[in-house]
Amino acid sequence: MRILVINPNNWYNKGDVSNRLGLVKALKKEFGDDILITIETLTPKKDSQYFKRYGVDVVESIFCTDSVSPYILRIIKVAGNVILFLFSLAIYKIFKVNLTFKQKILDALTNADLIISSPGGFLQDYNVASALIPNLFLIFIAKIVNKPVIIYAQSVGPFRNRILRHIAKLIINRAEIIILREKISEKYVKDAGINRPKIFVTADATFSLNPPSYNREFYRHKLMKFFPSNDAQILIGVTTLGEYFQKRDRIKYVYGYVKSLSQTIDYLTEKLNAKVIFVPQVIAETERLITRLILGQVKNKDRVLVIEEDLSPEELMKLIGCMDLFIGTRTHSSIYALIMEVPVITIAYEHKAQGIMSMLGLSDWVLDIKRLNERELMLKINKLYSQRFEIKKMIAFKVREMRSKSLYTAKIIRKWLLMRGSHV
Repeated sequence: MRILVINPNNWYNKGDVSNRLGLVKALKKEFGDDILITIETLTPKKDSQYFKRYGVDVVESIFCTDSVSPYILRIIKVAGNVILFLFSLAIYKIFKVNLTFKQKILDALTNADLIISSPGGFLQDYNVASALIPNLFLIFIAKIVNKPVIIYAQSVGPFRNRILRHIAKLIINRAEIIILREKISEKYVKDAGINRPKIFVTADATFSLNPPSYNREFYRHKLMKFFPSNDAQILIGVTTLGEYFQKRDRIKYVYGYVKSLSQTIDYLTEKLNAKVIFVPQVIAETERLITRLILGQVKNKDRVLVIEEDLSPEELMKLIGCMDLFIGTRTHSSIYALIMEVPVITIAYEHKAQGIMSMLGLSDWVLDIKRLNERELMLKINKLYSQRFEIKKMIAFKVREMRSKSLYTAKIIRKWLLMRGSHV
């Protein structure tokens, strides 16, 4: 069976990478190695190097552009790509001939037995141009060529704009199955009038991954050597968020976010004698900028380490696994912490974080980025640290549950294929 995984993801957000890897692991566990999986991506060279070890093919997205070009030129190029792709698709539909433009993805699309909309949080109107429109377009194209579409372990909604909600309803209702990764999205889906596909709630695809095996103490000892003094015994990891604040209606939250994290880091280094490590889940200049703003207000800079290397999901899990506590704004950095049984406080910027943490019974450890303040964050850290051993036991149990739910996503697909008489 040939599967094409659509969505213009890229290598530099490791949450997207680990989601796709979780999907691959779950599908191969359920269907065996004979299944042929192709992934669409904005960074084909990077993703190809990584995913080839898992027997996965990679094709360049039609939305791929030169990231260093001015924004308006990138928009023009994407528009041109879409027009040429639609023309190539029309030629294929009429004459059954594939043109050379984006031939790999066109071949993958037309030869696929099943199209999967990649795990994540793309079908919402927080990010219309970069997420919602491209993903709705790809689902629409898949239905034009009469391919079954399954939305896999996603957060969907909200659709606050009436026109976008109507468009999303028309297109998403044509999918065969919607599999959500948390329960808040279930309400958003129903509120949008999306009621034709059967809806399931399982878990985030990254939970399909097992924790990597490594010598934690050796790895932790190596990290300690980056600091000038070796007196601290507590390591606390942090991920920041940058792109979120680029929207005009969110700029007002930057000051509170930077102030809360910088003062909390001072508290951690002075009162708890901790060392703090910034972890790079997303490689982007906006993330680096926010990190620099936070670091600029921190007093004890010698007790803070900023890691900027481009690490794989497995390497990030090993790094986060060395921490005693974790403060994650990036949702998948929090999931990595949970997989590695590290107590975590999540700063939620979309409903996905609240929904996922709630499913684990960890709602008490979620803070809303819009109402973030240093006092509440410090109180949460103190409470979490005092309960860390009990919380670790709870996390270990809950993550096993989530792994089973995540792997069950592939079983839902198998059952659906059998019901429609497909050979699997």
